[in-house]
Amino acid sequence: IIADYQILKLTANILRGLRIKDFSFKLNYLGNNETKERYKKKLKDFIKKTAPDLCADCQRRNETNPLRILDCSLCKNKYQYPSYKDAWGEKDNNYINELNRTLDKFNFSYQYDYHLVRGLDYYTGLVFEIDLGTEKAILGGGRYDNLYREIGGVDVPAL
Repeated sequence: IIADYQILKLTANILRGLRIKDFSFKLNYLGNNETKERYKKKLKDFIKKTAPDLCADCQRRNETNPLRILDCSLCKNKYQYPSYKDAWGEKDNNYINELNRTLDKFNFSYQYDYHLVRGLDYYTGLVFEIDLGTEKAILGGGRYDNLYREIGGVDVPAL
């Protein structure tokens, strides 16, 4: 949790150092692989029941990686997709509650976007984007705890 706070704080300090003032952090929590799979199932079920007119790319994404639908400029605002928060388990909720307490303790300004997934599949846990009051993110990042192991290394958590 401290590492998550530190990367957010470092990012804010860099932006302020560049004299960028009016920015906001959007956060989401993707959890571990089990949480991701629960959310993918909820999303696929929602799409099957509710959203038959996805663009051609999203129809393909629905088969290969449904999370990518939330990044599509054509489809991401078409429907009220399920909230990622609905897929969180007790461990996820505990983590978020502790992170929120830490961020609040240091008066760190943030808001949650429960549909934020970032573009890369290796993200786990916390993900974030920063915008300047526009719909476009100027910066983003997050945890990728499994990446090094997935490419053949040891299990090392990372931000």
